[in-house]
Amino acid sequence: MKLIKKSSHVLMPWKNLKGVTREIDISPQNADFLKENFLWRLSSASIESDNSFSIFKDYDRLLSIIDEGQLQLNDKTLSPNQVLQFRGEEPISCKILGSKPVQDLGLIYHRHKIHAEMNHYDISNSPLQKKCHALSTYLICTSGEIEVQDICLQELDCLEITQPRTLTIRSIKAPSRFLWIEISPK
Repeated sequence: MKLIKKSSHVLMPWKNLKGVTREIDISPQNADFLKENFLWRLSSASIESDNSFSIFKDYDRLLSIIDEGQLQLNDKTLSPNQVLQFRGEEPISCKILGSKPVQDLGLIYHRHKIHAEMNHYDISNSPLQKKCHALSTYLICTSGEIEVQDICLQELDCLEITQPRTLTIRSIKAPSRFLWIEISPK
């Protein structure tokens, strides 16, 4: 398991230069995001104002809100604990619903080479066991603090798991929530 602390995320401009994101991980490690030669990229951004999303040919996107905000993405409303999947070529107009910036977490992945899923979990009341069986599984703490196999994760800390195993995930500081992302080859 590889621990990716929030403090090690790389700040990068959006492809369309309309904002900044925290790159959590990219595969392969030597990929150049702007050249679009990556298999997947996991990142989180604070959306500060209405904007349009960058275009990524041959990539799909999974997007989730990890705070209490809401976004209007074309004709769809994205609320906390929901995941929206869309094609990277799709023009997306983004509007903040409310007066505060919105924190998102997104995965961009090459649709012809990778399959990906993203799910939210709340573990404030009882521990949870999850089985890892994908090429790469990411567990990202989105609220509170959690413990995974004696490793403590705070908000936006991430574990990458690349071997089959069963994890026990416990809340240390409630409310505790995390995103579970599974990435597999096609």
